[in-house]
Amino acid sequence: MRIPIDKESILKGLNAFKAIAKQDLLVANTTDNPEYWQRHAEARRQVYKALISLIDEKGVDAACAQALTDYRILAQSHEETPERKGKTEALENFLGLCGFDERAIKQSQYK
Repeated sequence: MRIPIDKESILKGLNAFKAIAKQDLLVANTTDNPEYWQRHAEARRQVYKALISLIDEKGVDAACAQALTDYRILAQSHEETPERKGKTEALENFLGLCGFDERAIKQSQYK
């Protein structure tokens, strides 16, 4: 269950998340593991970009449904890569932005 949020607010939030991921790309070189954090930030940025396009084409409900599906698939993977972790974080951020509570997001892993 989610709390309905208007499309423009969600797009504004996604664009802010995408900007943060871009900034994280720029500062990754200052970390103790630049390659890991670059890959993590780029994965998040790509998820936000895809969600923005999906919302523009099919709407918020379709983007939420796709995000839940993608999240469930990622949760089933035991791969510990920066891309998987970045995508998972981005999807959790998006679903939270759309009004899903943390419990509902975590429960979606098991459906």
